[in-house]
Amino acid sequence: MFEKEFKDNPSLVGVYWTLLSGFIFSMLHLFSLASNAQNKIENFNYICPPYFQSCGNIILPSTLPESWGSNVFYGCFIILVFLSAYFFYKKKIKTSLLILVPPTLIQLITTFFLTIHSSVPFEYFHSGFLIVLLFFPNKMFFLRLVFIVLYFCSGIVKLDDGWILGYYFTSLKVGLPLIPDYLIPVATNTVIFFEGLFIFFLFSRNRALNRSVYFFFIIFHLYSIFLVGVRYPIHCLPILFFLFDDILQERNIFPELNFKKGLCLLYPLFILFLNIFPRSLDSLSQITYSSERTALNMFDVNRQCISKHRIIYKSGDIVEKTEESNISFNRCNIYESYFPLKQKCLKDKRIDSIFLNFQASLNGGLILTYVDNIDICNVSFYPWRKNSWIKSSSDIKHEIKLKDTKVGSVYPTQSGFNFQKGKVQTVSQDARTKTLISTDFSQNIDILKLIYKMLFTISFLSFSLILYRDLRRKRWLG
Repeated sequence: MFEKEFKDNPSLVGVYWTLLSGFIFSMLHLFSLASNAQNKIENFNYICPPYFQSCGNIILPSTLPESWGSNVFYGCFIILVFLSAYFFYKKKIKTSLLILVPPTLIQLITTFFLTIHSSVPFEYFHSGFLIVLLFFPNKMFFLRLVFIVLYFCSGIVKLDDGWILGYYFTSLKVGLPLIPDYLIPVATNTVIFFEGLFIFFLFSRNRALNRSVYFFFIIFHLYSIFLVGVRYPIHCLPILFFLFDDILQERNIFPELNFKKGLCLLYPLFILFLNIFPRSLDSLSQITYSSERTALNMFDVNRQCISKHRIIYKSGDIVEKTEESNISFNRCNIYESYFPLKQKCLKDKRIDSIFLNFQASLNGGLILTYVDNIDICNVSFYPWRKNSWIKSSSDIKHEIKLKDTKVGSVYPTQSGFNFQKGKVQTVSQDARTKTLISTDFSQNIDILKLIYKMLFTISFLSFSLILYRDLRRKRWLG
């Protein structure tokens, strides 16, 4: 069955080689994570995911000079990838795909369970497709469906004032490449519309609609090279081409619906669930990171942070340290400040208490205090829920109102805050007022978000109903 499906569809062969080449990026990243991993854990430089904070208890293969364990482990990883390529070239498709299962599982486990310093968005667009390629029937149909759902989820991530009003990019000194500041909201909302509403037209047989969306995403990926480099575009562009370039020439893209294939439809729904439900449990997930780990979080918000902690030892000694995020694209967050300090509390018996103060600015906005001198040794961090020791947005707004304090808005450069002797340098005028959208309009952001959410919901439900109808009838979408 596997051989026939690949033999009858050259585009599916192209998808295989594209996904296999994706392991090159994965292997380089895995090697950097593995380098002295145990030493990183012992020195509290290794950060586990919020939902698996005991990952440091897992015994990892040691690196040199301790042993050859890590080298042997990742050497086997590379050998399996090359063996898969060899058998695929020899037309032994089933053997090739079977060999590719262990590397895929290793990559998934490492990304989602052993560290937070890995790219979840790339993992969705790599292992997310590999799961379909390895295990699903009617691979082209489900690959296309997963592609559409992933970009729909990317649109959901952008339902934030940073994208709707363009603040994410106007708060940067260099703005958005090749686009003037006053047109940035037009550009960002165009992306939201195509990812959240028009993406479904890639399944349409209307040539004008189908090709318009198809060529938009080609241009979008080419432009994204200016922002994210080549890793993401060079991976996604070929997949877009192989999945949708010839779709209008196919007489029927839908498989016959049976129980097994009906179960496979749960997979894209599961991806959608991971990107929506956890975030709905914590309104501050962008800064707490409590639920960001399971979702597509590329360009979700522009963060700048100041994290200060004070370690008080039982001997009376005090050690203070301040860490400042000076790169606007860094995903600095409360959890990354909390976790290593909590590990020190648990493992260093000389410590009496550790107090943390965490401040952040989102999309060039006010610098707000989210954690105010909390003893980390006496609190716990819970994923997918509100932590009482972290201030909520309403708490912060209430405090600002009581103090009647005018905090200067930050105008971050491409490398974050303008730091001067450890203090944040502010400017009198908010950089975000340079955009096409007025300040009065920005005050209605909650209404805009609600409208977008309604449109997204209607769009997705309509697509789902039409998809179900045509799966039963084995017809094209109209």
